[in-house]
Amino acid sequence: MDHFLGIFVVANCYRNGIGVVRSLQNANYWYQKERDKQLVATRELPYNVDNGLKNMLLENKYRLSWIPYNEFKNIEKIGEGGFATVYYAVWDNKYLDADIPAALKIIHRSKKYSEKDYSEQFIKELKAYCDIGYDNPSFLECYGVTMDDVSKEYIIVMRHALEGCLRKNLSSVAMMGWQNKLTLLLCIISDLKTIHSKKYYSSRFT
Repeated sequence: MDHFLGIFVVANCYRNGIGVVRSLQNANYWYQKERDKQLVATRELPYNVDNGLKNMLLENKYRLSWIPYNEFKNIEKIGEGGFATVYYAVWDNKYLDADIPAALKIIHRSKKYSEKDYSEQFIKELKAYCDIGYDNPSFLECYGVTMDDVSKEYIIVMRHALEGCLRKNLSSVAMMGWQNKLTLLLCIISDLKTIHSKKYYSSRFT
């Protein structure tokens, strides 16, 4: 576990210029090393998983795992939007024997959509995150997919961002020196550039 966190810390230091010369190339290298380290083989999938999603998991292009819902604990709501709710959770990763902070994005069903439409909507959302992270490992990493045991709604499992969003960090940003503020701005620009290069656009900046 210490080795896993150490790799992540090194990546963040290069990304944010903490104690080293800032280098997105070096940051991406270490983020990729972290991703390789935490990779968990996809386990046997539940019988009711959509075939399109099943194929996406099994082809392994994005190195996603099917994660049993009962491996998450200390779940608490941290945000919601029009069609999704985001929770913070601790992932009891059996493979690494480690507790990993994670964000769970539940994509809600809509009565006006069929089961097929719902699955296609989820896969589209999942693929958007994965396409961005595939080219830019410093972007929020997707660990895999799970399903709510009660609602049977699909969930995207991602690396948890400290404090969740920019708005919640404004008090900390205000206390930064100008060099650190500039570094943060460059990181935001880098992520937005990656998002736009994939023809995706963010409707909520904060």
